[in-house]
Amino acid sequence: LVNFVGECLVHRKNLKPSLTLGVFLLALFLYQIFYWWDMWELKNLLRSGGINFLIFARLLLIPLSLFCATALLCPALKFPANGEKLSLTDHFYEHSRPVYVIWLAICLIAMSQAADIRSEGWASTEIYIRLAAALLFGIGLFIRNHLFNLILGIVLLSMLIGYIVISIA
Repeated sequence: LVNFVGECLVHRKNLKPSLTLGVFLLALFLYQIFYWWDMWELKNLLRSGGINFLIFARLLLIPLSLFCATALLCPALKFPANGEKLSLTDHFYEHSRPVYVIWLAICLIAMSQAADIRSEGWASTEIYIRLAAALLFGIGLFIRNHLFNLILGIVLLSMLIGYIVISIA
């Protein structure tokens, strides 16, 4: 992700930027930071033996999913031969559905982990935020509209920031 952003800065004159892609990349970056910070908090649980191999393997599904989403949204830059600018908006829409499926999976995996590891009940605010995000990603799979996807990205980024604030409070 960082390499992609650097490449975009270097080749900015040959790119058509995408606000939607930018919002989703920011959300990916924030979630990656939050997830690793959250894993640091779970280190005591790991030490106490409260996690078995299957739970640990499931913990690794989120970083794997984040890597896949990042790989889809951050391609090696290949510019059109005819001198046109590379459209990052077109790139986002070409890969938005698989990215939404990955984010939907992250929400479901996170709910499962919260139930197993943190013993969060269905009444917790964090579960409701994950469910709402999963629902929005599910809707995003079917609605193919530029404005909707931008608004979806902004709403989800806002939800992620809210989730982080609630989680660290």
